[in-house]
Amino acid sequence: MPLSAIQPERYEQLLREKVTAVKKLLSPYASRNIEVYPSPPTEFRMRAEFRIWHEGDNLDYVMFARDDPRTPVPVDDFVIAHESIRTMMPRLRERLRETPELRRKLFQAEFLSTLAGELLVTLVYHRRLGDEWTRQARSLREALHSDLSGIVPDRPQPRAEGRARQ
Repeated sequence: MPLSAIQPERYEQLLREKVTAVKKLLSPYASRNIEVYPSPPTEFRMRAEFRIWHEGDNLDYVMFARDDPRTPVPVDDFVIAHESIRTMMPRLRERLRETPELRRKLFQAEFLSTLAGELLVTLVYHRRLGDEWTRQARSLREALHSDLSGIVPDRPQPRAEGRARQ
């Protein structure tokens, strides 16, 4: 979804326009009325992916406009994301900013939430991850777990040697 399409204040109008367009598109095939089940105007999205943008010691979640794919647009609050994602984003960013080992060559952060508020966060790197990264990541997991309810530390998994991308 392009950043320009996030307009909760225009939700009703945008939904009507989308329904009209879909009805027109399906008119040759659908003879009955289409039922519409609107989402809330905010906090409906259960997943979100952001590139991580580094400038000096700072890092931000960013997205890119379709018409300008080279210019990062910082995202401080993603209002369409589920509450658990919106709550986690600034806390994760601050902890990453404080931890050079976890920040180094971090490329992307992905969030996946459940309706119950459980959350899976995936950090994507462009480097091989070693023992120090593992220690720091476990510390991060525990810190975030104590910060937020509903985030349960996973069971330690054996490392798969030779599978990390270089």
